[in-house]
Amino acid sequence: MPQPPVYPIPDDAPKARTIWRHFKGNQYHVIGVGYHSETGQTMVAYSLYGGDGTIYFRPLHSWQDWIPDMRCLRFTEVDT
Repeated sequence: MPQPPVYPIPDDAPKARTIWRHFKGNQYHVIGVGYHSETGQTMVAYSLYGGDGTIYFRPLHSWQDWIPDMRCLRFTEVDT
């Protein structure tokens, strides 16, 4: 079975062990950035800061989305 293409992780991708605020207010801990095993799509692995440990995955392009109605980015890094 052919492997999907894998592209370099962009320099502006979130870094592991950083905290990000979602535009709705919750804060999330980035676990890392990797690739979907079947599509090769770049994904962000993250969990709710102080949450139950559930790990979520979101495509990098979605992580970096601009939310027009809110006039802000979906996620912004929290200064620590």
